Amino acid sequence: MQPRRRIILPWRFGIGVGAMKLRGMFAADAAAFFVAAAVATVSFAPTANAITYTTSSFALDHLGDTMNTGYDYLSGAGVPSTTSNSSTIVLNSLSFTAGINATIPQYYPDKYAITETLTIGGGAPMQITIPFTLDINYSDTLTIIDGTTFSYNDGSSVWQFVVNGFSMGPNPGVTMHADLTAQVSQAPLPAALPLFASGLAGMSLFGWWRRRKVVALAA
Repeated sequence: MQPRRRIILPWRFGIGVGAMKLRGMFAADAAAFFVAAAVATVSFAPTANAITYTTSSFALDHLGDTMNTGYDYLSGAGVPSTTSNSSTIVLNSLSFTAGINATIPQYYPDKYAITETLTIGGGAPMQITIPFTLDINYSDTLTIIDGTTFSYNDGSSVWQFVVNGFSMGPNPGVTMHADLTAQVSQAPLPAALPLFASGLAGMSLFGWWRRRKVVALAA
């Protein structure tokens, strides 16, 4: 007796193919879901609670000198220290000495600037420039411009330094002392930016594959 042959009817074959296509679509949806979940877990890298910094010293003379006396004179001592988020730091300890400069008042707006180096953490020294104005009169006034900003990226966060403006004077011809300060803030960087980008690319790829399968199933 010959074995019976299994006959697959055309309509049953169509159902089987359709089921396989649906399983493929569900697999794509599941993969897309897991990729989205991975993207959703993008977190922030551990950031340093504090960071060291060092500024250089500087000396400026002949500021507004109209009588070749060598005055006014501004100097700043370098500062090695540590800072943290939302704190005020001292960049330099300033000394401002006024002298005989002019017989009539003169004003030098934004003509001058402090140029020094700032080293943050283990980074390379960077040059910073802090402008100031000088009001030459019988009593001179030096004003640090408010809001000069510079930043440093340590790999896990961006540290921003904003200079606090203030005035030294009127100075009748003595040496005045003050601290040049800045406000510090820290903004963490996402730790998984590459993962985020690759996740978006993966979702786009799965979306394209899914649409392609839907078109194939409809055909």
